[in-house]
Amino acid sequence: MKKKISKFKNSNTLKREFITPISVLFTTVTIIHSLMVVSGIDSPKQGVFAYIHLLTRFVLIFLIVSSTGLSKLLKKSAGNKVIVYVIPYIITLGLMLLFVFVKGFKVDLHPDAYIDISMSFTAMYIIYLLIKEKVLTQIISKLKKENP
Repeated sequence: MKKKISKFKNSNTLKREFITPISVLFTTVTIIHSLMVVSGIDSPKQGVFAYIHLLTRFVLIFLIVSSTGLSKLLKKSAGNKVIVYVIPYIITLGLMLLFVFVKGFKVDLHPDAYIDISMSFTAMYIIYLLIKEKVLTQIISKLKKENP
């Protein structure tokens, strides 16, 4: 019996490193936003803007997850942790701001759109990086050991 060979050599890596994190993050953020709308913290999006908002969320999450792939490439060539994490952040933040700029041709942007996306991107980037690099789990396990 012949073993079926995948078209992609690293399909498991692709799934583990990109597809699964994007899916989980997108679903989580969408559920959190839905809870915010239902509880009255945020207002529901109307018409085409609702779909543009979902696509913007997807692009934001895609760029954050993709930036960690760029970080992995830099880890191999540069040992400096600042370079490994700051360069991908700058590149992906620039792409996100470009995306918002282009989005401005289709819909009216909020006056604080660039500040909002920069803050959202930075917060999600830091949280994702802490989870991805297992820093958060190390901190939690350390706290559990100190306070049994």
